[in-house]
Amino acid sequence: MKVSLPQQNETPSRVFNTTTNNPNDDVTIAASNASPPTMYKPITHVLKFVFRPKNSQESGRISRAHYDLLQCIFSEYPGITVWGNQGTAYTSTPRIDNIEQYMKIFKLHHCRPNANKNRQELYEIYHRIETSIPLRDIRNNFHMKELLNRHHCRIQVHKWNETETDIINLGFFTEVDPGNCTAEEFHQELAQTMQTANKLSTGKLIPKFQIRFSSPSLNVTGRWTRTKAFTIECKQQDAKQLFQYLSKVNPQDQTFVPHKLRHTTPKIYLSAIQHQTQFLNDIRTIPIEGVPEDVMFYYKEELEKLTGVLKCHRHALTNERGRWNVQVYHEEFASFTKFFDANLLDIVKEISLKQGIPTSPIDY
Repeated sequence: MKVSLPQQNETPSRVFNTTTNNPNDDVTIAASNASPPTMYKPITHVLKFVFRPKNSQESGRISRAHYDLLQCIFSEYPGITVWGNQGTAYTSTPRIDNIEQYMKIFKLHHCRPNANKNRQELYEIYHRIETSIPLRDIRNNFHMKELLNRHHCRIQVHKWNETETDIINLGFFTEVDPGNCTAEEFHQELAQTMQTANKLSTGKLIPKFQIRFSSPSLNVTGRWTRTKAFTIECKQQDAKQLFQYLSKVNPQDQTFVPHKLRHTTPKIYLSAIQHQTQFLNDIRTIPIEGVPEDVMFYYKEELEKLTGVLKCHRHALTNERGRWNVQVYHEEFASFTKFFDANLLDIVKEISLKQGIPTSPIDY
């Protein structure tokens, strides 16, 4: 269901087109007939390429797979700059004839599986990249997506520099939908929650951490059980302090599941995975478009007070299209959408008057 709430001097629209709880319903795949990607000011990121080979043959071709991905990036997006581990900048694919030359430019990190197979084998490669193309557009490019799937690879933003690779996973959070809430929004909420719960002064900084979309999993009697959730990562030296801060957060605010439970008490960890999966199955999302952030500032808190509404989240396209995700439980989805359709004008007017937004009969 797409709803266009009014801007401050705009008449409310009552167009309801689709209903969805699919986080990818608005992803644009850049194929040959797609529109050019949105251009922004060039930004330098540190990217992490994560490969999860399915067999020994794939394990022996990680460097080749990474090279293929770089070739595709340079081919699809001219103007991108990539830095090797020695600080050399490349604006086109470097010529590499053998693995020795490759290892001089890029460093391959190999994480071996543990004895009981609860951790799968993976390879990681870190390097800087400068581009004006959003990372989501690069990942969703038709040819890139095909290569990523073929090589079982994910590309992620790494919040630290390329030499800081001692990053560990502290755990994941339940009762939050990572497909319909941005990692940036959840990071901000969690930082504020930890600041308040630990009564930290304004000048006291929480150790640097990163929120990432992940798939917590557990191998139970030869079969993997997975879910989708936000995980929290940090440098190994900051783990103890950050874990202490998380332990003081009220479970009603954020429900944190430590990763160590995967090994110490796997039954509890499995139960948390199943709980998160059930939560995701129980919620539905109502997309709202055409609402700039400065306008939603007035509406968000009041919308979340409506009966049936769990949360109103930002979306990856909030800045571009004013997209927001209103989440409700599936039992109340049908009745809430009917209520929203019938009372949207009154809801907007009531909130506008309550928040002191100037209105006139023409506006409504």
